[in-house]
Formats: sequence, C-alpha cells, structure tokens
Amino acid sequence: MFWLVFDSISDPSRIPSLAAVVLPALGVLFAGAAFGLNPLGDERKALPAVLSTPGGERFVRARVLAGLPWTVFALSGVVLGGIVGRFEPGTTTLLAILVVSLCAFSAAVAPVVGVTLPRFEPIATTKSEVITPSFGAIVGHAGAVSTAGAVGLVAVYAPTVLGSLSRSTPTFAARVGLVCTVAAVVLGASLVMYRYSTTLFRAATVS
Repeated sequence: MFWLVFDSISDPSRIPSLAAVVLPALGVLFAGAAFGLNPLGDERKALPAVLSTPGGERFVRARVLAGLPWTVFALSGVVLGGIVGRFEPGTTTLLAILVVSLCAFSAAVAPVVGVTLPRFEPIATTKSEVITPSFGAIVGHAGAVSTAGAVGLVAVYAPTVLGSLSRSTPTFAARVGLVCTVAAVVLGASLVMYRYSTTLFRAATVS
C-alpha cells in the first residue's frame, strides 16, 4: 500500500484509484476497531455495574451495531473504484458483496478479542489519559479480518486469473456464486463470533 501512496503523491491523478483501495480497507477494519476492541476497558469505573446487569447480548449488540456504519465508508471506496475505472462493473459488484460481509465479520470478531484481551490501564498522552485496546487485541482482530479478506479477494479474482491462463472465460454467474458462497461463510462466522462474544461477556469478572 505504501507504493500506492507514493505513486499518488507523485501523480495526484491517481488519488481516486488509491482511495478505491484504502477506503474499503479502512472501512472494514474500523467496523470492528472503532468500538469493539476494548469493550470492558472502555467502561472503566462503570464496569462492575455493567457486568452485574444481565444484558450481555445487548452490550455486545450495541458495540457491533455502532461499528456497522463504517460499511458505508468502505462501500464508497468500492463505488469510487467502479466510477474511475479501477474495477470492472462486475468486479465492483462482487467487491461490494465481499465488503459488506467483511464489515459484519470485523464488527463481530472485535468484541471477542476485545473481551479476551482487555486493557484497563490508561496510557499517558500529551493532553489526557486514554485507554487504548491492547496490542494483542489489535493484532488478533487485524489478523482475522485480513485472513477473511484474503480469502474473499481470491474468490473475486482467482476465476478470472485462472480463466485467462486456461484461455477460458468464467461466467459472471459462476463468479457471483463463488463470492456469495464465501460471503455466506463469512457472515455465518460473524454470527458465531457474535454469540461467542456474548458468552465471554457473561463470564467476565472484575478482578
């Protein structure tokens, strides 16, 4: 990605193409990272009261839903890529399907790593003390989302690449079917992660 940034600085006309890559990536990551990576640490002094309330599912749901608007941010990059011609129309559609599922996965998996690897100690900054997510939570979330994203990108582009090598063109219906299958698996994993995070929250205690 760094070479894309450098290329855009040297040639401003490439900025839309850069944005078409950066916006979806950031949108997917922040769908989970913005609110879900340290749910227990964010509550701080109110944590004992929060944990004593039988509302684990509501607590996690609020974090997940708060991150989903980043889907619009991510989709804007995909749409921009289609407009400026970085992505073909069919590829734009497939990437949009993939981005929606990845944003849901990011928002759902973040509370899992956030509750598992919380941080309660504030970090001193120049103006205030803030509690940031733990390094393990950040890496775990980024790794899970990146892995799912890599699988999704393979589903989007592999049929075309393999088709060009074998001199056969895959039908768009076949490409849609493959991407939708991957997206369905990602959404299913998102549901599993969501339910697991509520279980982790109910089991959390104040030490």
